[in-house]
Amino acid sequence: QIPRSQDYTINRDIGNDFDKIVEGLAEGLSFEEVKGNMTFERVNEKQAESFYNQILVQLPTLFGKDAIVIPQVVLANKVKTGKVDANGNPIYIKLAGSIDLMVVQTDGSVFPVDLKTSWTSIDNPKYWDPKFANPVGPGSMFYDASKPQSLQQKLTKKQKHGIQVNLYQRLLENSGYDIYGKNTNAENVPMSLHYMITLNKDETGIESYSYDDIKSH
Repeated sequence: QIPRSQDYTINRDIGNDFDKIVEGLAEGLSFEEVKGNMTFERVNEKQAESFYNQILVQLPTLFGKDAIVIPQVVLANKVKTGKVDANGNPIYIKLAGSIDLMVVQTDGSVFPVDLKTSWTSIDNPKYWDPKFANPVGPGSMFYDASKPQSLQQKLTKKQKHGIQVNLYQRLLENSGYDIYGKNTNAENVPMSLHYMITLNKDETGIESYSYDDIKSH
C-alpha cells in the first residue's frame, strides 16, 4: 500500500508524463521529439511510446478527424461564486488553470478536456458513490474556514472532476472563446479522459496502463 503522503505525488508524476506525451502529439511532434522532454522515471520509454501510438489513433476517433486539439491552454479570469456581498453585488473569485487539451470543433466552438490517471476505474463506486466522498480542504472554493475539517463539504472524485472541467469551461467563455456548438445549438460539454494505471512491485512507476473511458460532465 502506498503511504498517503506519496500517493498524490506518484499519481501526479505519472499524470504529468502522460500530459507531456499528449501535448507533444497535439503539437505534431514525433515520439523521438517528445521523449527528449521526458525522464522515464515513472513511465518507461516503451510504455511512453505505446501510449503515444495509442493516443495518435484515439484523438481523431474521440473528437473527430477535423477537430483541432490545442494542448496546455493557460487561462486566468474571474468567475461568480453564486454569493453576494452586503450590498447585493455578486462575489467573484479569481481563478487560473492550465487546460490539458482544448478541442476546437469545425464550427469554431471549443471545449476543455482534462487527462486523468488513476489506479481505480471510473466505474468503481469509489469514483462516483457519495459514501466515498471526502471533505474539501483549504484552497477549495467550497472550503469554510469557520468549520472543522469533518464538517466541510464532501465531494466525490467525479464531482471534483466535473467542477474542475466546468470551471475551465467558464474560464474559456469569460476569455472570449465560443463554447456553443453551431450544429447542436447548445453549450459544448467539457470532458475528462481517463486511463487506469497499475504500479510496479516497488510502487515507484507503472507496470501497465489501459484506457478507461471518456466522461462528460
